[in-house]
Amino acid sequence: DGLRYVVVGDTRSGILAVADTINNHPQATCYIDLFSVNPSVRKAAHEGYFGASVLRQPEWFCFGDELLEGGEYTNPVDYISKILFREHQEKAVGLCITYSMIRRYELYELFADLTRLGDFCVIHVLRNPFECLVSGLQAVQTGVWRSFDKRMPAALHMPVQPASSFVALHIEEHINTRNKLLRCLSDSVELRY
Repeated sequence: DGLRYVVVGDTRSGILAVADTINNHPQATCYIDLFSVNPSVRKAAHEGYFGASVLRQPEWFCFGDELLEGGEYTNPVDYISKILFREHQEKAVGLCITYSMIRRYELYELFADLTRLGDFCVIHVLRNPFECLVSGLQAVQTGVWRSFDKRMPAALHMPVQPASSFVALHIEEHINTRNKLLRCLSDSVELRY
């Protein structure tokens, strides 16, 4: 069957760089953007990996968008299991998912259960939460989300000044999610960025 894994971390923590690096290996795949907050990106990512979905029966992960998803919702546990445990040619298959999606769908126990089954691990990318926040706000400002992509023009990063209450909330959510993952995962690799 091969190895199954997830790459987890906060938005702008370096998880995309890790996922893209894994995707450079000919016997490994790391699915990116299947849990994007943008429904068009989620649909395009899913269909880019698995082919076109049946009309009016979305197979991609749906958050309930009326226009694109017809108000459909997908069970995240079923979706992740279906994606990771379907037949693959690669020896290692994984999924890149952010802290916000892990929090939103309470996926801690799923990942803990999968690690206990064996042939499953978590690649946990750790970065200072304030740096993640600043980088994310600069990406929103410039529209450049993947600075290591040579096809994208270089971005001029301007200073950002988030409200202190916003910063405190982000740091608290980041630390809580990180610590909960670290407590419940028995098999994980930690990469510090």
